[in-house]
Amino acid sequence: SQIDLLRRTYGRALDRVFVREQIASDQLMADYIGELAVVAERPEIQGLLSSAKGRVNAELNHARALQTRLAVADSTAAADSAAKLARLAAKAARLQRRSTVP
Repeated sequence: SQIDLLRRTYGRALDRVFVREQIASDQLMADYIGELAVVAERPEIQGLLSSAKGRVNAELNHARALQTRLAVADSTAAADSAAKLARLAAKAARLQRRSTVP
């Protein structure tokens, strides 16, 4: 289902969907590795799982940081677009007032 979702997504939204799905995947993997570590009996397996969980958690933190940066960029772009629209509306209103004044 994750791959199908990515195949249906294009443009800027693809980046956001990919990062969101990567976070979900990393979280699932971290949880799964943690559960395996709890039931592992041999110390070398526990060590391997602990190391793997650390790497997955590092990837998870990186993906979350990227998601935050994308959200900030999106908010900035939205604010810039809103400000531009407001300027255009004000200009249109001024032009309208000038054309109706005798």
